[in-house]
Amino acid sequence: MDQEDSNKLQRTKKLVWKTIPLKDHNGNFIRLENPLEAYGIEATQFTMGRPIPEKQLQNLLTDKKELVAARIKTVQEQETAKEQAKTEQLKADIERTKAKQLAIKTKELAVIAMQQKVEEAQRQAEKEKVEYRKQKDLAVIQKQKELEIAQANRDIQKANFEAAQFEAKAIKEKGLAEAAVIKATYDAYDPVLYSAELEKDVAMQLYRNLGNFAAMGIMKEMKNTTTQVANAE
Repeated sequence: MDQEDSNKLQRTKKLVWKTIPLKDHNGNFIRLENPLEAYGIEATQFTMGRPIPEKQLQNLLTDKKELVAARIKTVQEQETAKEQAKTEQLKADIERTKAKQLAIKTKELAVIAMQQKVEEAQRQAEKEKVEYRKQKDLAVIQKQKELEIAQANRDIQKANFEAAQFEAKAIKEKGLAEAAVIKATYDAYDPVLYSAELEKDVAMQLYRNLGNFAAMGIMKEMKNTTTQVANAE
């Protein structure tokens, strides 16, 4: 029975030779016919003794026993070798299983380590992406702020320019108006009237400087001159 089948329940068949004496209907033993009677030989006595084989037969029996013993030994050695081979095979299978399990475990650990590296790389990439977006948003905000400031400065400059234009226009218009007034004033003056006004201004100044008495004559002359000019017109 093989070692791998030693723990299994098996059904076997065994033959047993057993001698059973035959009896007749009266219960007497039935004797077999003597085969020697066919030759006219009658057995009167049967003596059982220990047979002594001849030397040749003895040698044959000895050789047979030795052959059987050698065969048994060979079979036992074969069985032993077979069991040893099975044991070695079992050990090899165990070692192979251990090596396979170790390889699987090593592979799993390598896969886990690789997954951890990939996850770490993904987290780092996501972190860098978030940081990049943050910097980009800050840059956009800064640019928007600078654009708004530039727009405000441009609006201020535009307003200042428009105010300056308006002020220049107002100054120009004021100057033109004043020039027109002055021109109209000078255009309205007659040379005689202009001379009279000038003399009047001079007289007033003299009046303030010389006193009332000295200036009265001059004022009288200026009055006469003014009257003459008016009559002439």
